[in-house]
Amino acid sequence: MSATAEEGTKESEDEENRRELAMLEAALYVAGRPLKVKTLGYLIGTRSKRKVRRLVAMLMKEYERRDMALEVLEVEDHRFVLQLKTEYSSKVRRLAARPLLTDGPLRTLAYIAYRQPVMQKHV
Repeated sequence: MSATAEEGTKESEDEENRRELAMLEAALYVAGRPLKVKTLGYLIGTRSKRKVRRLVAMLMKEYERRDMALEVLEVEDHRFVLQLKTEYSSKVRRLAARPLLTDGPLRTLAYIAYRQPVMQKHV
């Protein structure tokens, strides 16, 4: 194999790793809860737990290197979670407690969803 072909293979592997890392990061972010290795593997199209663990370890190192407010941790039962570091959580906790909708509008939407189609005058 020529040096150029080896470089091309290496670049395509790096690109694939970046895509898989991005998918794992997105999954951990959106889930908001710990995810199993099997679930993460399914998302990137592999059954190899070793590969998933290697990629998550890379993601963990990247978050450590950035030294920002988020971290990737392994929790019980070999699950992984993207979370806020503890030193930041007490300062921003009250922001997370605010619901997007208060009880009134939420009840109205629930009523509409349950009774649909419904006329505005019946709401």
